[in-house]
Amino acid sequence: MNKTNMPTPFEWGEVQLSETVLIDDVPYPTRRAIGECLKYEFPQQAIAKILERNPHIEEHSVVVNLTSTDGKKYETNVYHPIGLLLIVMESGQPAAHRLKRAIAEFVWHFAGPQTRETTEATAREKLRDVRLRNAGHVISMIARADRIKEPRIRHRALRFVDVALGGSMGIPEQFELFQKER
Repeated sequence: MNKTNMPTPFEWGEVQLSETVLIDDVPYPTRRAIGECLKYEFPQQAIAKILERNPHIEEHSVVVNLTSTDGKKYETNVYHPIGLLLIVMESGQPAAHRLKRAIAEFVWHFAGPQTRETTEATAREKLRDVRLRNAGHVISMIARADRIKEPRIRHRALRFVDVALGGSMGIPEQFELFQKER
């Protein structure tokens, strides 16, 4: 990131962060801000220790150029709200336990709805694909069964969609056994 940012304080409900950078209108706090929010005696070192034990949290950070109050420029990592939530969840501080709900609501406000909409859309697409695939199986089974002349054998050729097993295809005998077990 070439642009130099000036860290600013940010407050949202109970969440008070001393240094944040707004990226696409989403507040990204620094390690120091997170550590201070959680009331660590040595904020940066405490958060560094959490990140050392949980390196996957770094996936939710971005390197930015910051300007300190005395005019010095430096690079630092700032954390997306999801990264902030993960750090809070890993912290054993009493302040972290008190803030978990507030942080979760903060994350939902700044990062939740678009993520949820994407997840729901993906789930709807997968469900539609399963339904189409099952419909194709049913049509081909009916076509095969119609070619069988003997009625007693024809019903065995017809498989059914077992809703209890998440839409997988089964055979009529399995369905009868399933009904007896219930």
